[in-house]
Amino acid sequence: MTASSGHRWDLATLGDLVADLIVPIPSLPIEAGRHQLAKWMQLEAGGTCNTLVMAQRLGLRTVAIGVMGEDPVGSYVRSALAEEGVDLTGLNLSPEVRTTPALVFVDDHGEHVFVGSLDRGPHQPFAASWPAIIRSSRTIFVTGYAMFMASMFGRDNVLQGLRLAREADCRIYFDVGPPEYIGDGDDIARGFALTDVVLATAEELSSWTEVSDPFRAARWILEHGPRCVVVKVGADGCHIVAREGEQHCPGFPVRMRDTVGAGDAFAAGFMAAEAAGCDLYEAGMIANAVGAATATKVGTGRLLPQRDQVAELLGTQGLELPDLTGSGAV
Repeated sequence: MTASSGHRWDLATLGDLVADLIVPIPSLPIEAGRHQLAKWMQLEAGGTCNTLVMAQRLGLRTVAIGVMGEDPVGSYVRSALAEEGVDLTGLNLSPEVRTTPALVFVDDHGEHVFVGSLDRGPHQPFAASWPAIIRSSRTIFVTGYAMFMASMFGRDNVLQGLRLAREADCRIYFDVGPPEYIGDGDDIARGFALTDVVLATAEELSSWTEVSDPFRAARWILEHGPRCVVVKVGADGCHIVAREGEQHCPGFPVRMRDTVGAGDAFAAGFMAAEAAGCDLYEAGMIANAVGAATATKVGTGRLLPQRDQVAELLGTQGLELPDLTGSGAV
């Protein structure tokens, strides 16, 4: 992959950065009076941080644009990202914002549940430094959560950032995310109109569009701007719905231990593959391998798989992971 002249970063993310407190337990659901002993607990970078960490491990040069609190949890997340090589130039720290971790309970069957919180401070204005960072990035990534009412980065900042990215001819990816954290439908539609690639699970597409058939929902989204919609279907891999046609990219059979962060990592794999010049099918297969490798591990952030583990999984299907290191970004 060779970065274009003037591009300092391969990938910039827009939106809040959060933390996960990973709590592996024997079984779900948790019931009153039925006490369980956690195997361990670990605070880790979560959400979009997973995309940043995985993209960095795959060889992309990443930068985070967003808002974080000047609190111990925020400091921990920043340290974890810096350890991975993520550039934090675009993070605005605010004493008015509280970086709250989500509790993530994971059981022995790989099932999980998030317990989060809202109302962590006032929405923050668009920083004067962000336009230059966006223009210096080849790819922009945003999630539906960034437009959620609890996001400190905020809907208006997301849309302004996407407009700047579109003017700068950046490649833009939008991961819809769980319906519980999706913002106003009209705002999401405005975001889609500025987006190249939409990523979502079948359930997320149906929930957001209120169209029961996720593939019909994907075709409807195509009519509103994006060049393709990547429909994630778990162990079965993904379906790519594009203007030129549709194709299925089969999944990789693995022993699934935890799917937390798999979708975030999947997005990193897809973006990294396209940055390397892969076609849609190749990008889908590489993203599937990244997601599957993630599902074999418990936890997020620094607990995500390394590049060689993804390459090994791809090799089981006779596929190779492109060399994304040494991109030559300036």
